[in-house]
Amino acid sequence: MAIEIRSLEGDLVVIRLSGRLDLAWVEANDVQFSAVASHHRKVVVDLADVSYLASLGIRTLVLSAKAARSNGGEFLLANPQPMVQAVLAETGMTVLLPVAPSVDDAVARLQA
Repeated sequence: MAIEIRSLEGDLVVIRLSGRLDLAWVEANDVQFSAVASHHRKVVVDLADVSYLASLGIRTLVLSAKAARSNGGEFLLANPQPMVQAVLAETGMTVLLPVAPSVDDAVARLQA
């Protein structure tokens, strides 16, 4: 259950999440994740190391995306594992949370 933050040029940040985005993850990481996501104009969330996505994890992602967008920012998810991608698709979240196939693709979209 970790968060790695990498800042890039142009107020772009890549936030790499790992573990299970469930109640325990939200309790341990929600404040830090939300703060970082809401204070950057361009946010890429790398989901490559996320093995499980619960409803509370989805809530954290949606609220952070809304916060980033309310400040004129952009928010993209990147590189989800098949199970996480399936959860996002089945819940309709890909409409609210655009997904790029890789971090490089997401960064390129936000730097264009």
